[in-house]
Amino acid sequence: MHLLVLILNQAHLLDDILEEFLNLDVRGATILDSVGMGRTIEQHIPIFAGLRTIFESGRPSNKTIFTVIEDDEKLQRVVDMLRNKLDDFKISGTGLVFVVPLSEVHGIARPIEEKLKEI
Repeated sequence: MHLLVLILNQAHLLDDILEEFLNLDVRGATILDSVGMGRTIEQHIPIFAGLRTIFESGRPSNKTIFTVIEDDEKLQRVVDMLRNKLDDFKISGTGLVFVVPLSEVHGIARPIEEKLKEI
């Protein structure tokens, strides 16, 4: 089991990525509005406001997506999709994706198909 975290700086791609998650049978993602360090420094420490283009390229915010993926094959398909959709993260400021192995998870909802079988 793995935790996939995507920090998406190109928020206009959020709907496309969520649609791809559904196509790849990824359910239960959590999406947070987030702000990068550069933007925060710029807003709270005025002397750094001139460094805006270095830190954030003018983006006011980004989206951070968390999801638990249970099997390795599905995880690889999701990572491949993200690399493809985000041009392999080649453009600076595109975003960041990372995966953390999980040893234990509680509270993951079962797929609707499993719930229907019990009825």
